Amino acid sequence: MTTTRGKPSPEQLDLSAELLTLPGGRYTALDGTDCRNYGAPSDGLRELRDIFAPVLQVPVDQLPNSVTRSS
Repeated sequence: MTTTRGKPSPEQLDLSAELLTLPGGRYTALDGTDCRNYGAPSDGLRELRDIFAPVLQVPVDQLPNSVTRSS
């Protein structure tokens, strides 16, 4: 259950689907997270952590999980 205010439902996101078409039409992460929304898991999207870990030369599990979030 989420009590986040202003977070659109999947049905509301579907209304703009044609405007936000991604190559292949896939908009979910491997774990099923709907990437059209801003309600990503608190540890971030695993796919992005996997991409940036080698670039930053750190193990995936040591990447901070809230790099863009303000305290």
